Amino acid sequence: MSTASRAKISWMQSDLVFDVGAHNGNDTAYYLSRGFRVVAVEAHPQYCCALYQRFPEAIAAGKLHVLNFAIAERPGFCALLESQAESQWNTIVPEVAASKAGEFREIIVPALTFNHVFERFHTPYYLKVDIEGAELSVFRYLVDRPQYISFEVAQDVFPILRILHDLGYSRYKLINQRLIHMQTVAWSGPFGEDTKGAWVSDAVLQEQLRATQVPGAGHPDDWFDIHATL
Repeated sequence: MSTASRAKISWMQSDLVFDVGAHNGNDTAYYLSRGFRVVAVEAHPQYCCALYQRFPEAIAAGKLHVLNFAIAERPGFCALLESQAESQWNTIVPEVAASKAGEFREIIVPALTFNHVFERFHTPYYLKVDIEGAELSVFRYLVDRPQYISFEVAQDVFPILRILHDLGYSRYKLINQRLIHMQTVAWSGPFGEDTKGAWVSDAVLQEQLRATQVPGAGHPDDWFDIHATL
């Protein structure tokens, strides 16, 4: 998909957040507390049920929409690999599951491509993506430019950065999620201008990414999210 074909929609809604990989709803709760409407996308049916139980008032008021499907390369059904050790490791990517400790159980779940979310809800102010190695399936279908984006650094980080560069994103932050989780477990942390540190260029970001890959650099439990803005 070309950059020109991606930029078909120009209707960013300043009160809307997409929480892609909503998990237990901690991020969703934070966004709702900030006054945003939220579209929460979660592949695991158990966690979707928990979201309905946790946020009945927000759902009834139309402030929260819960979508129970995986984001994938094609619509239909796919295998969600459920970690028996750590629920945040649930993934549709077998290579990601193979890199983690512990057993995984296969669950068949519905799957849609990400353009379905854009077509229904249009462009959010902030797009958070944390779907354990399947992030590129979101960014390949990015049809407009949210003001802020974040995603977990994984094997597709550089293809995603190329897509963002082509769409006009030029400022980035590399956030150590281990430090965020020391404050609140299973929380992605603040976004946009509330994140710590200065925005940097994509060239500086790539230097920072390479530095994290040096053996012995940092803490062994470090992992990172990238935040981007226009």
